[in-house]
Amino acid sequence: ANLFAQIDTSQAEDLPADVQAAVLEHSISKATWRSVMVPGWGQLYNKKYWKAPIVWAGLGTSIGFAIYHHGNYVEFRDAYNIRVDDDPNTTDPYEGFYTANQLITIQTTYRRWRDLSIIIAVGVYAYNILDAYIDAHLYYFDISDDLSMVLQPTLIGGPFQTGMGSPGLQLQFNW
Repeated sequence: ANLFAQIDTSQAEDLPADVQAAVLEHSISKATWRSVMVPGWGQLYNKKYWKAPIVWAGLGTSIGFAIYHHGNYVEFRDAYNIRVDDDPNTTDPYEGFYTANQLITIQTTYRRWRDLSIIIAVGVYAYNILDAYIDAHLYYFDISDDLSMVLQPTLIGGPFQTGMGSPGLQLQFNW
């Protein structure tokens, strides 16, 4: 079975002509591969325009944090290397503020945060692909008017209450 197979068109003849053309045009593999090439493009192809900025924000934020933490990691790594190089002509900017062990701890912390940010970016990228793939499968899924939920004000009466009831909310599901 092909993971990126086209939508099942065996029942397309039962649909109106304009829908038949759309069924034959919308491709699951196009949506998936577009998200692989450019994150968010699959969401745009599936006409889920509101999801693309979420993907971009997730990737941009996690990549931004990775760059920031990498810069701090390099700074403290270099400070430690200067501290232990036994060259009297070099001094690190943190001389008198941090011990050598504290510099190691700080650089390790920034390295871990950088690595975590990269893992999160990879996760957001993978989610982007999976979301485009699933949305392409559900592109023609119709929930129509068969499914609804209504929240409305109501009066609630108790067993010992006479007259008017107490105000409340009623949640009604229609299947």
